[in-house]
Amino acid sequence: MDIRKYKVFIRAMETGNLTRASEELEYTQSGVSHMMKSLEKEIGFPLLVRRHKGVSPTADGERLLPVLRELLKWNEHLEQITSSIRGMETGHIRIASFSSIAVQWLPSVIRCFQKNHPHVLIQILEGGIDEIEGWMAEGSVDFSFCSKQLHHPYDWVPLKEDRLLAILPGMDSLEQKRCFPLADFDKQPFIMSSPGFDYDIHHLFQSFEVNPDIRFYSRDDRVIMSMVESGLGYSVLPELVTLGHGRNILTLELDPPSCRSLGIALPSLKEASPAAMRFIEYAKTLLVES
Repeated sequence: MDIRKYKVFIRAMETGNLTRASEELEYTQSGVSHMMKSLEKEIGFPLLVRRHKGVSPTADGERLLPVLRELLKWNEHLEQITSSIRGMETGHIRIASFSSIAVQWLPSVIRCFQKNHPHVLIQILEGGIDEIEGWMAEGSVDFSFCSKQLHHPYDWVPLKEDRLLAILPGMDSLEQKRCFPLADFDKQPFIMSSPGFDYDIHHLFQSFEVNPDIRFYSRDDRVIMSMVESGLGYSVLPELVTLGHGRNILTLELDPPSCRSLGIALPSLKEASPAAMRFIEYAKTLLVES
């Protein structure tokens, strides 16, 4: 059993491109092509559909993907445990994260973690909640930094509460206000986070039956703040994404106060790899206790 072939196949399916997979995994393009032909011969049926612009899995290849991901996960566990017994910790941690968490939290956690675990490779995938759930479901990541969703079937490690704030143009008449009534967003021009990228704001308005006049959607928090700054409408954003924004906008607490719960979602705490569990412990120590 050649684990390398499985890694190449999975990465090629994730990128849709054999050349990109070869570059990321540091193989030659001819070497990757040879491994894929060898794997198909070993398996006994075609796994790839080769097109001019890339590759995609056959129906049989699609069926094999989750099994191969699970195989690689447990092989990674085995390598980490045996390396730890030998006194040299190695491994590969794949983390999905909101961009705001990747910017504000992860650098300090990674820096502290790598001081004691320099041989563990860390990969970060940034995306919205739908993308993160997709990566979790297909086994592409070990765990995710995100907001708690009621429908999540995952184990949950709570970290911090993140306030939701009213985002308003920089008008002097509102500067003395300490909070902004949620009901005042009703029928007002509004810039909303894109559906599928962030449901926290959508759920907030639904729960209080507030119906803003949504003029624009964006998945980029910087774009939302720029639109508000230009007077195109109001918005609501988590406090974490507004840190260091440097824009002429007002950020006011909502009335009633509202927040999102941030933490770590993972398929199973019991089945997490040793390296993943160590990273989670570092995150808890730095973020919960700080």
